[in-house]
Amino acid sequence: MARATAAAAAARRGKVAELELRGVSAHGIARALGSDPRTIKRDLRALAAERARDTSLTAERHRLLAAAKLVEQQAWQLHHALSVADAAGKLGALGKVLGAQEAGRRIVGDLAMAALEERVAALEQQVAAAGGQKGATRP
Repeated sequence: MARATAAAAAARRGKVAELELRGVSAHGIARALGSDPRTIKRDLRALAAERARDTSLTAERHRLLAAAKLVEQQAWQLHHALSVADAAGKLGALGKVLGAQEAGRRIVGDLAMAALEERVAALEQQVAAAGGQKGATRP
């Protein structure tokens, strides 16, 4: 059998990451995707290594945002699956939707703040560099 193309491997790895967020085991992921468990375990190791390389909080925040979106999506599915007669269940599902949206909002705010802090630091460096250059050109 020919090796999977890079695009197919990347697509599979994306599905592996999503299923891992849902708490599915490596064997469960292999069954769901029709892949060899060794391939899935290799994908999981690669995903873990990728996360470990990016030691910034940004990667973790992005993972948490993806998890919050997944929870929201599943809560909406639950809400739509429940009968109209199950008002308490529907309200509970809507509570989960709102909770996931609030978590996502907080994470997006954290990401925006981190990006703003990076831009401010870059501007401070530019100002400091410009100040040093200005002093160097004066007689």
